[in-house]
Amino acid sequence: MISREKSRIVLATALIISLLAGCGSSPEEQIAVTATDTPMPTDTPAPIDTPTPTQNIPSTETPVLVPRYMLPSAPYFPMKILGVDCNYQGDIWGEKAAYIAYDCPDLNVTWLSARFTNLEEGEAAKDLFGQIPSEEYSSVGNSRIGSMDLYGQMPSDGVTPIVPADLLSEYDDIIILGRVENSEYVYFMVYETKSYVISSEVFFPEDTATLEEFYSDNVEKVFHAVLEIILENTKLGGSSLQPTPMAIDQQNLYNQIAPWLVTMSEANEFYQGASDMFGDSFDGTWMLLGDDVNAERETVCRLFEDRSNADAPLVAFYNCIYIRPDFDLNKLKDNFPNSVTLKSAFEYPDQSIIYGHKLNNGHTSLNAFIFQDEYLIYMFVESRTLMGHTPEDVFKGFNDDFIYNVMMANLERYSEGSPPTSPPDLASPFIGDWISIDPGDGSNQQLSISENNGNYSINYADDAASSCGLDRAGKTIAATGTGVGTVNGNVLGVDFSFYCMTTPQSFLTSIRVDYIYNETTDTIKNNGTIWKRSN
Repeated sequence: MISREKSRIVLATALIISLLAGCGSSPEEQIAVTATDTPMPTDTPAPIDTPTPTQNIPSTETPVLVPRYMLPSAPYFPMKILGVDCNYQGDIWGEKAAYIAYDCPDLNVTWLSARFTNLEEGEAAKDLFGQIPSEEYSSVGNSRIGSMDLYGQMPSDGVTPIVPADLLSEYDDIIILGRVENSEYVYFMVYETKSYVISSEVFFPEDTATLEEFYSDNVEKVFHAVLEIILENTKLGGSSLQPTPMAIDQQNLYNQIAPWLVTMSEANEFYQGASDMFGDSFDGTWMLLGDDVNAERETVCRLFEDRSNADAPLVAFYNCIYIRPDFDLNKLKDNFPNSVTLKSAFEYPDQSIIYGHKLNNGHTSLNAFIFQDEYLIYMFVESRTLMGHTPEDVFKGFNDDFIYNVMMANLERYSEGSPPTSPPDLASPFIGDWISIDPGDGSNQQLSISENNGNYSINYADDAASSCGLDRAGKTIAATGTGVGTVNGNVLGVDFSFYCMTTPQSFLTSIRVDYIYNETTDTIKNNGTIWKRSN
């Protein structure tokens, strides 16, 4: 007889092997992205506990759903579900899929796992979890059920199809199965979209109720909570940070110094050829989370988080510009009592210094400063750290090179001359709200276009998008979209991500759209669609 713990390990390992082939890391080697507790000079405030960006900087790149960042919580940290904490047990992840496990004593849950898997073109959930025999395939409500070899090991005997109750009844393409194993009730859920699969497994002590009765009273609310958390992460691209509008003084500050900061494409260019935790070279990926603008402290910080989904040492970095007249770099050491001064292999300006120290979470903080006139250029890097390694060990090599490239990019822009301190001219003809009739299906379409420092943000809505199909009442489903773009002459080029307004919202496509402005008629046009101002 296989013990419960061993059974879990066997089942989980079998699935993980099938999902994460090629991933060479163990759960013990995965370190979470955490809030930074970097001690900062009293007159040089740092972003505190991962601040909410005041302004997201548009990017022409569609955020990639990196599996590790789609999980319910970061590895090594508890997950709060239904108002209580579930304790982290382990995780493993790779380029295509990620797995994490918890126990939840307050919910009487002895084991809860969640998985996120990106699907390749033509791939389906059955390719991941085993074949569903066609002769036993049937449909009850919105649930596809049938005998299913979940792991490539578990037999179909004793598996009971479960019909979703109230919370999950409106989700299409969802499978729920239950079984009794080693005096426990075990339930498995698979939710499938065109581009990814979310799955979860939960263990409860065996009860006197039937599998179906116990599911309705205890299990569905757990599955629903896990599914909602992960779906929200997919909408946000793995980031819970949301932009808030800027006040006039923030906007003026932002226009003055934000252009000196590195862009996401530059940061990723500098992140090529990094070394992972095992010393192997890889090309890293940074996700731009946004900018934190603080007019009172006169600072703008740009926040990046690692999205390499490999054994990447780097976790996050901030690039900041502070207005600090008469700043004294020598006083920084007083505020870094446990830090060591680091010596770069590169030549920095006279008014510069680099410190490193260990964080409470075992990571290492690297902090570089350049003082130019009344401006302090600052960069913070958080790195996972091997046992026994010092800040000097972490700094040398790639990290020294990466920090230098970012700081020199800041300094070069500063040296080219300060940008205007007044708000930019927002008289672009594209700015405003637009409406049109889709010539293909006659639906009503809306565009809302805004601009900040030459970057355009676009929101799209279609009240009946034929490409999204019909709902249960036979009504055409609406669509929404968000995009970022730039203007070249009378053409606004926008990179869009479109979603169907199903329950839950589902991804439709990502495409580029060019809008051409006609000054004579004050209209814009794309692919035969004429847009007029809505007011």
